[in-house]
Amino acid sequence: MVDRKWHVVESKFAEEARALEHLRDQGFKTLLPTYVSRRIVRRHEVSVERPLFSGYLFVAFDAIREEWRRINGTRGVKRLMTSIDGNPVPLRTEEALALVERCEQGPLTEPDVVRILIKPGEEGQIVEGAFSGHFGVCEWIRRNRVGISVMLFGRVETLDMPVEYVTRGT
Repeated sequence: MVDRKWHVVESKFAEEARALEHLRDQGFKTLLPTYVSRRIVRRHEVSVERPLFSGYLFVAFDAIREEWRRINGTRGVKRLMTSIDGNPVPLRTEEALALVERCEQGPLTEPDVVRILIKPGEEGQIVEGAFSGHFGVCEWIRRNRVGISVMLFGRVETLDMPVEYVTRGT
């Protein structure tokens, strides 16, 4: 019985789609959560699908039975998120289930009006999405996105997510 768990993969800059394609070609089950962003191009509004977690995607594998080390050598992949001892750290089961369920519904839509509830330098809590419940520090806010530094897999990582996913910490 293969016990595949979801893991976080960091992609090279703007190469999430390439990493996704090449990981799938190797037989891995992958997820790339996306959202639809509206932009003005040459005076016309266009919709563009963008990664929800810029620079990250998710891959499912059994760390005991499957050869996972080749993930780091895959085109578009920067690294597989591991613990200090170099072993891959899976997402918590509830995080993984929420992520898979959300991806099955299709891309998120960017809201027309977003209330920004946090400012750079403030402590915040992620209240929606796969990383719900994590606390961190707001690093930056751009348009309707926020960068929040959280402790993941034994190291500090800055996650890029919609601002409505983050609120001031309590």
